Amino acid sequence: MINTGKMATAFSISTAALPLLGWVLGLAIYRWIVSFSAWAVLIVFAMVGIWIIKEAFGDEESK
Repeated sequence: MINTGKMATAFSISTAALPLLGWVLGLAIYRWIVSFSAWAVLIVFAMVGIWIIKEAFGDEESK
């Protein structure tokens, strides 16, 4: 039978460690993400703008 104290300790440690791991990984890849984030936003906004323009001049019967 599994000792519930050991199991609770293991879950507590993993629950505390995973957000810390995410924070450390976030700091590690921060510069990489910042280097292309402006271009990613530009591309997404351009795609949305093109989609809206196409919808504005599109065929009304397809709706």
